[in-house]
Amino acid sequence: MKKLFRAAAVLMIGLSTSAMFTACHSGSSDTTPTPVIVEEGDNGGLVDSDQNYEIVAVSNVRPTTVWFNGQDVTSNCRITGPDANGNYTIVYTTNVPMGSNPANGTLQIAAAGYLPQTAQLVFGDESAITPIFSLVKASTAQDITVDNAGTTQGDAVVESDEQDEDGNAVATMEVPNGTTTNNADGSAGDGVGFSITAYVPPTQTDANVEKILNAIDENTAEADKPSEAKPVDLLNPVMAVRCTPDGMVFKNNPVTIRLAIPGAKSDFKFICTNNGEQTPVRLQDGKAVITVEHFSDWVFDAVTEITKVQVEKDNLKAGSYTNRASSNVKVPVSYNKKSGNQIISDLSSLSADERNLIETFLKVHLGVLTPVTQAKTANITVHGLERATYAIRQTYKDVTYRFVKEGTAQSIDVVVRRYGAVRNYIERVAVSPIDEHNGGSN
Repeated sequence: MKKLFRAAAVLMIGLSTSAMFTACHSGSSDTTPTPVIVEEGDNGGLVDSDQNYEIVAVSNVRPTTVWFNGQDVTSNCRITGPDANGNYTIVYTTNVPMGSNPANGTLQIAAAGYLPQTAQLVFGDESAITPIFSLVKASTAQDITVDNAGTTQGDAVVESDEQDEDGNAVATMEVPNGTTTNNADGSAGDGVGFSITAYVPPTQTDANVEKILNAIDENTAEADKPSEAKPVDLLNPVMAVRCTPDGMVFKNNPVTIRLAIPGAKSDFKFICTNNGEQTPVRLQDGKAVITVEHFSDWVFDAVTEITKVQVEKDNLKAGSYTNRASSNVKVPVSYNKKSGNQIISDLSSLSADERNLIETFLKVHLGVLTPVTQAKTANITVHGLERATYAIRQTYKDVTYRFVKEGTAQSIDVVVRRYGAVRNYIERVAVSPIDEHNGGSN
């Protein structure tokens, strides 16, 4: 790593003269330098170590209440909007400093008249995470008549209030005549209100995936060699339906649910789950179709794989500072960092349905797909009688996601850049004190 750093440092210093600091002195020369030490600075070199983990959420509705790990943090949030797209931004800064155990957990938001949503958040090696919430209102319930034994009278089709671009219901449920229910509300012989609501789940980051991505060998990354990861199966939600009455059980005839889900027209592969229970998904007329024997929230996961991870470091700033005084000094260095995620692959040749599936999947899996550039300042510690040559670098991972299609060997590979932590790498060497005055100049 030392040889790599020295070569890079020479190049970066030559290109970054605006960041260069040199000492002025007369009547003295440097003593024989001590051996070079290459390190990552204080706190593992994390430049953002003086900051706390932060959540920057985006919602289509202004929330009235925000909970983090079950605690009401509404008064501690900064909520702005709506922006040009009608979205609101919710910023919550945790009380956990970066470099400690990450502030992983759940973020739940609620708004009057809307179904609350909860995001599962894993920070990885970034100081900020950007989940997305798409709140919806519960669909209107439709009465279905049952007899005293709880058996439905006549075929019934219940539609969601949400509609597609053609004005058709996004989700429907078909309840056959003669279906015996447990009549969950105990009102045998009356009409029972059935409803189905379609929604896009909030961002659900995966702790297991983060462990895999963070296990890449840093030395390999330093040498700019791609790291091949064993393909990892990844199921992640794209859409879900909420069926009520919750807990309703069908004893003889299952209920059929049809959902206009992104990717169904393109034959992508899905699995439907409910609290670990899986039910087969078949694609029919551009919709995902399942049959269920009870009501709850049914989540439709797209089937994908992570096939490749390549770790790189982007050089944000480089320079040096010579301190001929005996006391330490802090050198402020400005730089620009990126946060968030970015699709690197060109999706223009794909169909609208394919793009919709990929973008929806990645938003639920990662959050915001447009990286944010922020101006930052790092304080580099230069010890007394020392020359420090520094390089501020940001790690990013180019992750290849493979989207699998049903019943064919076809798939689509998409590369996503995930921006990570910023660290300072410092090369230190001893220098002699100045004869006439102390300190560095720039």
